[in-house]
Amino acid sequence: MKILPSVAIFVIISVLSITGCKSEKPLQFCEGVTSDGKPAHCGSIFTTGDLTGVLTLKEAPGVETVTIDILEKNDFSSQPYNNYTHKIDPDTTQITFPISLYREGTFTVEILQGKSRLAKGELKIVDTY
Repeated sequence: MKILPSVAIFVIISVLSITGCKSEKPLQFCEGVTSDGKPAHCGSIFTTGDLTGVLTLKEAPGVETVTIDILEKNDFSSQPYNNYTHKIDPDTTQITFPISLYREGTFTVEILQGKSRLAKGELKIVDTY
């Protein structure tokens, strides 16, 4: 009878290990994408300039545009920094979009399909000059 609890614990740990691991984040901030469309040089801290947002979805969104909302985080609130509509391929599961940030700070990026949020991420911009 002591074998049954040991097997149960092993199964629980195995299931949690498998379901808890993700190969990549759905929303990434990168310096660009490679020629075959893979995110390149991704992270959460960058210097001022142009970046590429890469959103990987489980299913194609089926729409031709998404809205990109960029908010600048302050001590106790977030203020709009930029908002734009971005044209996409409705049949793809990867959306790439440009991000231009020329001010130091912490920013939240949201990708919206209508009023529904597809993804949200945060990045920090530092000025090295």
